[in-house]
Amino acid sequence: MLKNHILLAFRHLKKEKGYALVSIMGLAIAFTVAFFAVAFLLHEMVPDQNFVEKETLYRMNSYFTKTEERIDIPSVSFGAAEELMEKIPELEAMVPIEPMRGAFDVSVGGRTFKVDNCVLTSPGFLGLFKQDLFSVKLPFEEGTILLSNAISKSIFGDIDPTGQIVNTSRGDFIVAGTFEDFPSNSHLQINAAAMSLPSQDDKIGGGYVYVRLQQGTVREKVEEKLAQFSNDLNERYGPFAYSVESADRIYFSDIRVGSTTKVINKNTLQLLLIVSAIILLISTTNIINHTQLKALFRGREVGVKKVLGIKKAQLVYQFFVESFLIVAVSFLLAMSMAQVFASEVYMYLKAVSVNQPVAIAIVAGVALVVTMLMTLSQLYLFAGIMPRRVISGNYHIGTRKHLSKAMIGFQFLITTVLVGGALLVRSQMSYIANKPLGFDEDGLWYVYSGRDSLNLQLLKNEIRSIPEITSATVSSSIPGKPDGYFLYSFHYAKNEDNLLQCQVDQDYFDTYRMSFIEKPTVLTSSGYLLNEQAVLLEEKMDGAFKAEGELLGVVTDFHTSSFLQPIYNVRFRISDETQGFLTVRIVEGKEKEAKQYLAAKWKQLYPDTPFELFNLKDQFVASHASVTDFLRVVNALTLISVFISCVGLSALSAFSIKKKIKEVAIRKVLGATVYQIAKSVNLGFVLIIVGCALAAIPIVNKFGNDWLDRFAYHTQFDLWIQILPGFLVVFVAVAIVTFKTWATAKSNPIEALRTE
Repeated sequence: MLKNHILLAFRHLKKEKGYALVSIMGLAIAFTVAFFAVAFLLHEMVPDQNFVEKETLYRMNSYFTKTEERIDIPSVSFGAAEELMEKIPELEAMVPIEPMRGAFDVSVGGRTFKVDNCVLTSPGFLGLFKQDLFSVKLPFEEGTILLSNAISKSIFGDIDPTGQIVNTSRGDFIVAGTFEDFPSNSHLQINAAAMSLPSQDDKIGGGYVYVRLQQGTVREKVEEKLAQFSNDLNERYGPFAYSVESADRIYFSDIRVGSTTKVINKNTLQLLLIVSAIILLISTTNIINHTQLKALFRGREVGVKKVLGIKKAQLVYQFFVESFLIVAVSFLLAMSMAQVFASEVYMYLKAVSVNQPVAIAIVAGVALVVTMLMTLSQLYLFAGIMPRRVISGNYHIGTRKHLSKAMIGFQFLITTVLVGGALLVRSQMSYIANKPLGFDEDGLWYVYSGRDSLNLQLLKNEIRSIPEITSATVSSSIPGKPDGYFLYSFHYAKNEDNLLQCQVDQDYFDTYRMSFIEKPTVLTSSGYLLNEQAVLLEEKMDGAFKAEGELLGVVTDFHTSSFLQPIYNVRFRISDETQGFLTVRIVEGKEKEAKQYLAAKWKQLYPDTPFELFNLKDQFVASHASVTDFLRVVNALTLISVFISCVGLSALSAFSIKKKIKEVAIRKVLGATVYQIAKSVNLGFVLIIVGCALAAIPIVNKFGNDWLDRFAYHTQFDLWIQILPGFLVVFVAVAIVTFKTWATAKSNPIEALRTE
């Protein structure tokens, strides 16, 4: 029996092999995307697997007590933490971790390597994690360092680094061992851990503090004691209160992310889930529509089977086998595609360990649901066929074809929204690429030295006489880069605000061609400059910056970070900065000559450090990588949606014309034009799609404005972006139905009437 059902299913697939192949490919793409979405979701939902005894491990947080709104910070003064450990017996095994500011330069054999995410810690660091994470062959004590496998390989290659001495700005360290790279779903991200903490007299320093609670201790009880003793510490460590957070929950926390830590990537996760859901939805809708279209041609077959006494259960079984065959082929193709692209996708998502068997099982469950929907859709169409109508030749199930039209309309509704989204994202990217940054960015290029190694003033002095370079400056940071700013937090009138301080030399403002609200008459290290935003902050704080020296001038506001963030408060200190960024202004058309000269001088002055020259504006645009990735996803999703929707409309239009082929032939004999025939046959389809295009306008408007609100600076949501997608979709739909009608109307009407 099963063999007969399978053979019959193959026979029906062969009849509509072209459309069946397209449907299978669409569903396979949907299953593939769903697999990666589920796999990444599972990966993100089980973070921090390297920590040991997570149920007792907590991190201390602090929050400022002079504001009404509680703002948690993941860092604590080490001195305050030690006093709290003495006063609260439920706290055990304190492990301090101090993140190093900026890149940590490691020199070995005359070569310098920049290592990010480095920390200073204590021997208890090893006790936080499972022991198989580490390969430590020497005692981890003061003056030693642990390197991640990735960093060890980049510095020493395949040689075991144990016992090697590395030179750093913090002193010389002996490599005690290595550890596995931290996975992307860990809240703690470390590439090097050194055993050297601040001296006993330097307790004002701080960082992350991990503690263990005694077995059976209730967290709320510890929180009460922390609040009780916080007031006693305010005089020495500032107006802060303290709390503890389970290490098992930090990855999902909304607490402000600090250096060397991260939280769950909600944007990537949400985007991937939404994309997979939309593709799966339109693919399922299309394949169900395809199933219904085939079914409409099988009315006589089903009616005859009913006349011959086939039972409803047997009919359902046949529909299920046919649906299962299509979905099974799609599922197997999807899993094959997933294995082919797995490494690239996981690398993009930064997901190393993925539970593939569970993801496959979940997608298989989704495939079974799709199979049931396809089966039920056919059963719905054929439930009302009466055997007597088949015998009399008067059967029809066309009254239920409105479901197919509704599905086509739904697909085009999604398609219109996606086209609008693609246009909006592209418009925002154009806005980012063309919006002025607040200074003359044309011709600006930079090189980065790191924080602790190269003296860039040497290179700056060497290029003063080059005609291709009009000016140069060395600064601790540059617009669009977070590196090199010193962050200061201020609290006033129950508010909190931040200030970024940048160290610059005297040529900084001329090189960037910045404009001034108040131009300085002289630039000295005894004073400072502010941007407009920082002046407002100083006024709110009643001149709190006066202790920093004399205000030399006020710079017009400019963008220090991406357009996702507002313009920050910035203070400039004049100094003979030697490390950080060397920015040069190159004459237009002379970039090649200037690069060659810079590269040669760099190799002469810093032979052990690679030379990389970047265009400042290009790098600023590249800092909006999340927008670029979103644009790629929306474009791909739009193309898939348009393709599937057009195929569905083409099939439904062909079916409608085939059902009315006699009507078309008679109209043509009576002298009707192709336009008149197309209007009479397919006007219903066009009206449905026009209605969907109109319904899409408020949806595009709502979601488009919500997306733009993520940016502090964004493009205008012009009316044409809301209306144009509807026109494009309607145009494509009209073109499809007109072509199908034209092909039928051009045929010989006598042949059509004779066939009928």
